[in-house]
Amino acid sequence: MIIYCPGLTSRISYTFHFIMHELLGLNYVLTDNLKIFGQANSPKFYYGFDNTFNKEYLFLKASPLLFEQDIKTFDIKVFSFKNTKAFFKTNEVSFYPFDIFAASFYLLSRYEEYLNYSPDKFGRFPAGESLAVKHDFIEEPVINIWAEHLKATFLKHYPNLEFKQNKFRFLPTVDIDNAYAYLHKGFIRSLLSAAKLLLKLNFKELIEKTAVHFHLKKDPYDSYDYLIKQHQKHQLNPVFFFLTASYAKYDKNISPKSKAFKRLVKKIIAHFEKGLHPSFASNKSLKILKKEKETLEKITGQTIFYSRQHFLILKFPKTYQELIKLGIKEDYSMGFATGELKDFISDASFRGFYMDGRSFINDNISIGGGIGWNIFYQDYPRATYEFDGGAITGQKWNYFFVMPLVVNAHYYFTHDGQIQPRVGLSTGGYYTEKEVQIGNLYTKDHLWKYGITPELDVYMPFGTSDWGVNLSAKYNILFYNDTKMDLSNYFSLNVGFTFEPY
Repeated sequence: MIIYCPGLTSRISYTFHFIMHELLGLNYVLTDNLKIFGQANSPKFYYGFDNTFNKEYLFLKASPLLFEQDIKTFDIKVFSFKNTKAFFKTNEVSFYPFDIFAASFYLLSRYEEYLNYSPDKFGRFPAGESLAVKHDFIEEPVINIWAEHLKATFLKHYPNLEFKQNKFRFLPTVDIDNAYAYLHKGFIRSLLSAAKLLLKLNFKELIEKTAVHFHLKKDPYDSYDYLIKQHQKHQLNPVFFFLTASYAKYDKNISPKSKAFKRLVKKIIAHFEKGLHPSFASNKSLKILKKEKETLEKITGQTIFYSRQHFLILKFPKTYQELIKLGIKEDYSMGFATGELKDFISDASFRGFYMDGRSFINDNISIGGGIGWNIFYQDYPRATYEFDGGAITGQKWNYFFVMPLVVNAHYYFTHDGQIQPRVGLSTGGYYTEKEVQIGNLYTKDHLWKYGITPELDVYMPFGTSDWGVNLSAKYNILFYNDTKMDLSNYFSLNVGFTFEPY
């Protein structure tokens, strides 16, 4: 097949190679010479702007995107096509209903990420701003679907065209950004971790951590023998990506200098391919990225050619320019970091405390302040948990913490009797922290937000003493404008002791 374009650009060469050669396996020639195009005896395809129709060739009206050199915003209108979606609609004389090449380039190049956008908290392009998410085709291999339909359309006009048969190949990939849950992290780090679990009243994980340190239980992340066995059993050749960064807020692997880490790397690369997992910190420094690559190369004694970004942080074109500078030939980071967990915690929690102090301004009204710490927690069994862009196997833990720091006012209906009801309202700042851990994946979000808490409580004194039991029911309303922390309202029941020297 010969294809005429009124101008040949790198965008055209790249996109036509991907569609025509990589996906369809067609032998084709691109030309911008009308004379050569006209004299050719092979099937012909005209990709351009003239609204022409000629029985000697197929015509597809082109979007200007592939003929341009600059980057600009397009007014894209998405429409339904063959049980999926498409855009860059063509005209009535075109043999195909939309410009498949411009649309494919737009998606393949991540064109929209070169435009202005509001990044997420990690500086990434938010999946919600993408065309694919907005028009609900994020989970569909639209370019492959389009290509198959293009193939069928070509065959209607040129039944003798020969196409290749594509074969599916499953390539597993594994990120090792936290090699062990508890082991090999040093005394100070392990001690602080235990203290944090104690503060959260997470006794279950604290017991597990202690058992692992005393070699009474295997580290839950130490599944490497199982992974090796399963991949070999099914004759798979995965790529393992290793994080070799120094410890930091978002880079929490064990030290790459440790004997345990070096043993693990050598154990895995004896069977499978290896790659670099560039750290969160490396996105701000080519020097750090270079050091991490050299560290992994020193451990393996081999040159590293593969990579996948930690936290899937991609900045176009900077990330790939730097990877190319360091000799990386294949990157596996393409995808959107998304997938907010729904039904985050369904279990009731009995963990937490609240204490407040009140002062009466008259017989029936008090004002004061309070502070608390509420812990919601749920764990899930080891399983494969899917999210947009992939899946991960492991045990899952969900945490949600709330610390109210409020002022309050209460109205007391009576100070007599064994049951003394009152109503109140608290308002102030609420520190919230949300944590999700699935296998090696660990995420955390935290915010200070304004909230209010209406409450009903009942005071039951111990006889004539100033001490008594207090029962209260509260509905906590937190005001968010951040979808990541959209766990706004919760109901709480409190039982405690009250000292009320009225």
